[in-house]
Amino acid sequence: MSVLHMSQIIGVVGSGTMGNGIAQVAARAGHAVVMCDVKEEVLQRGLSAIDKSLQRDVDKQRLTIEEKGGIIGLIKTATNLEALSGASFVIEAVTEDLNVKTELFKRLDRITPPDAILASNTSSISITKLGASPQSHRSIRKDRPRLPRFPGLYFKPRAAADDQRGDFCSLRRRRYAREY
Repeated sequence: MSVLHMSQIIGVVGSGTMGNGIAQVAARAGHAVVMCDVKEEVLQRGLSAIDKSLQRDVDKQRLTIEEKGGIIGLIKTATNLEALSGASFVIEAVTEDLNVKTELFKRLDRITPPDAILASNTSSISITKLGASPQSHRSIRKDRPRLPRFPGLYFKPRAAADDQRGDFCSLRRRRYAREY
């Protein structure tokens, strides 16, 4: 597996607490981000949360106002999943409902490039169960094979993270679904 290059787009589906946090981490690392949600007002709340979080770092002199502006400038928003058509890595952070997530992955499979990595930020659904659904990591189209693994991600709040890094979240690999 290759490293994700800075020129590649990271997609985040969901702009709630986890979704906007994931978008912030990716943008802070220098990646272009497309954050999708169902309504514009929900996206604006997510952007507002990111702005407030970054402002705390500006106030603590861990970030300059220019750096904050640059980070926010890397985050684009959309209410249409088609905006993720160029994403190399898409993380879902939607409601904890197996049917909602599997339907989302079915749609993402049709929209994203064949080599895009689709990942879940589920906290209550077995990543193995989610990964085993035919709409998740295995392409439903024969001409678009997906990678044989389906990553589940876990983000922990900043309070528990290493403060010297200044990350909103720290990422660790949770587990992978079985290979097919």
